[in-house]
Amino acid sequence: MHNRVSLPMDYDSNSTINSVQTALYATESRQAGRPTTAAPPHPPGLTVPASAGGQPSSTTGAAAGSASRPTMHWATNRTSRPTTYHDLPPEIIQQLAAHLPFNDIGNLATVDRRTYRGLQERRLSWLCCRRAHYAREMDLASMQQLLAEIERIHAEPMLRAEPLDALWPRLSDLPEEQQLGAFQRFFEAAGRVPRQGLPIQKDMIRSILNFSDRLQRPLYEFAYADAERRSREQGSTWAAVASLLRCGSIGGARYENEYQAFLGRLPALDAAGQADLLVELTKLLPGLRRDAHAQTKTIEYYRILQQWVQRLPASHRGAVIGMLANMIWALPAEHRAVHYADLRHLTLSLPDHQLGEALHYLPSALAVLPTEQQAHELSLLEPAIQRALPEHRIWVALGLLESTTKLNEALSSQLWQRGLRLLDGGDETDVLLVLEEMDDRFIPFLPAQQWENAKNEILAFVERNPLSEDARAELLEYLEE
Repeated sequence: MHNRVSLPMDYDSNSTINSVQTALYATESRQAGRPTTAAPPHPPGLTVPASAGGQPSSTTGAAAGSASRPTMHWATNRTSRPTTYHDLPPEIIQQLAAHLPFNDIGNLATVDRRTYRGLQERRLSWLCCRRAHYAREMDLASMQQLLAEIERIHAEPMLRAEPLDALWPRLSDLPEEQQLGAFQRFFEAAGRVPRQGLPIQKDMIRSILNFSDRLQRPLYEFAYADAERRSREQGSTWAAVASLLRCGSIGGARYENEYQAFLGRLPALDAAGQADLLVELTKLLPGLRRDAHAQTKTIEYYRILQQWVQRLPASHRGAVIGMLANMIWALPAEHRAVHYADLRHLTLSLPDHQLGEALHYLPSALAVLPTEQQAHELSLLEPAIQRALPEHRIWVALGLLESTTKLNEALSSQLWQRGLRLLDGGDETDVLLVLEEMDDRFIPFLPAQQWENAKNEILAFVERNPLSEDARAELLEYLEE
């Protein structure tokens, strides 16, 4: 007998119907070629256009309660009665399910037998995910059984992703002698999931550092061999494999040899793969400092990475520029200013959609420059800051504010003002998220006067923005703490 997960007892019909309303509007908008970011224009009524798909079924089907009888305006020429949920063709129900939150699939699948049958694989995916999350203990047999259930999903293989992503972290439940073989089986199963399998495999590779020292080397060799075998169509895992160089047992000449080997992989990768690997190799630069000739080698490899950035298409440079800025402290002090100027020049030439990742780190690098250059360099970043897309401004603002702890009072105050003004007129939760992040990691290290200046800027933000009462109260309470 297979273990079964019972349906949740806290079924909320209003929540599910609201999700269905949103899903219907998303389906209609996608088919009409409209963006789906806005809310449905008529929330109380579920409407689908006549073009949504085929002639409706003639099945009348009694509706069970008003929540199950949303009125549609796509009645056919053969009848003038409103079309109910029960008349929707199977392909429309599938599209609704695709737009629903994953946790609502179990509720939707129980609406009627037709929906249950039509969403059989989605429900299986949901059930497997529940079992992976909530099973108290899992041995190898139960994990293999659940993996077999997941792989029964054939019509839409991408539906394997959610339960597989929930299951593989449970490998740590197994005895150590079973973990290597189980890791390999789960990794190969993730490789059979279209598109979404690659991120799962990357996460699995990065998790190797959490295994016992005895298992890390064979797991590393397994991941390395897999990376060598992959075709371009499968996507590259070299960046994830390179991250394993952080293992404390790898150092000295061996560290540099493996670092060089990863550099040698760059020419064979596509632009996205190169960018990912360059970000990881930049993070690994401090590991070269263990060597006797650390400074010379760090300068050499930093220069090589910067040259590779210039070979990338501008559409893939942002994250690498940001990480090079974040690691500029690893260079000897006399080399930092010239490399920073190169990074700033590259940033100003980025397309708008790449600026967020670069500007999240570039301002923080100001602190390692000579004091007399900091204000001037900040002013040179202003054209790029102004071009940051609205959806990236939270990261740019955070980058500006994170740099304040190591700068003088005047520049710190200027950065608080500039960072918060970036958030003017945006989602009011953005400023709350930024301050929460700052409060956890940076504000405790601000000198007292700089924190007073920061509070003045936060108060000015509250006064010039039309915030909700809750957001205003939360910000004012934050200032009083």
